[in-house]
Amino acid sequence: MGSVEYFIDQFKSTIMNNFVSSESHSMQETLIRLKKEVDGLEIDKKSKEVFLQNLTLAYRRVLQEVAGPFVKVR
Repeated sequence: MGSVEYFIDQFKSTIMNNFVSSESHSMQETLIRLKKEVDGLEIDKKSKEVFLQNLTLAYRRVLQEVAGPFVKVR
């Protein structure tokens, strides 16, 4: 847990689950959920910061992959 690849997989799994589930979750909802998970981990502050940076990078990559290169990502 905590790598960019891990978080990318989490976002892509959510997207794929939205195709078959009656309840869908947005990328933003998934981002918030994953941030809460990272905040709840009992690890040192520096590791949490790295995890959160990786999460943000993964979010941006998946959003651009799904929405296209012309979407502005915050």
